[in-house]
Amino acid sequence: HRALLPELGALRVAADAVGSPAAAEQLDRARRLLDRHLLPHMAAEEATLYPTINRLAGNDATATMRSDHDEIRKRIGALDPLRGSDDPDSGAEGELRAALYGLDAIIRLHLAKEEELYYPLLDTQLSGEESAKLVAEVHEVERDLYHQTTGTPAVEGQERP
Repeated sequence: HRALLPELGALRVAADAVGSPAAAEQLDRARRLLDRHLLPHMAAEEATLYPTINRLAGNDATATMRSDHDEIRKRIGALDPLRGSDDPDSGAEGELRAALYGLDAIIRLHLAKEEELYYPLLDTQLSGEESAKLVAEVHEVERDLYHQTTGTPAVEGQERP
């Protein structure tokens, strides 16, 4: 999350730019963040981290977090139709701005919940070696998904940009 949190500012910058000459560029930047970084991050968590959390905490401890992911994906999908309106009287600019601010808030809340709920559990239940292995698995899946999304070849040991 340390790498992702500073980048989330792109959503607020894009929301602030809606209706201005810089809007298209800022919206493209925000969309790249979502498509290339956030969505692969969520998929990597679901493939690696969440099964471990469920094993450690029992039951389906990650159900609400997966619901957050579903809501985030839904809201990301709703951005493009809002962006497509060129009619300033349609209200789409206000809706797009609100959608971006809302998405930013939901993502930040979600990340905070993961850090407050899951990281302490992992710290107490996993050895340092197990924790490092899990983090490496998350990063590997995330990196592979990033390269699939961007169409760039993955190089072993290389972090994504």
